[in-house]
Amino acid sequence: MIVVKVGGAVIEDALGEVRNAVVVHGGGPQISAAMDAAGLEVSFVRGRRFTSAAAIEVVRDALDCC
Repeated sequence: MIVVKVGGAVIEDALGEVRNAVVVHGGGPQISAAMDAAGLEVSFVRGRRFTSAAAIEVVRDALDCC
């Protein structure tokens, strides 16, 4: 388990008012491993992962979501 704590003062200073926050995580290594296991090419365009239509189901399974 990973817990991320950000104080209200930090959020207030950054945004000018207090708002709810959302923490988003990546899954790059898991996605690359799942695509490799499925025989799909892992490709990046300008440093960002390019996910083909054929790979999206593998990505969803790798992240256990959607």
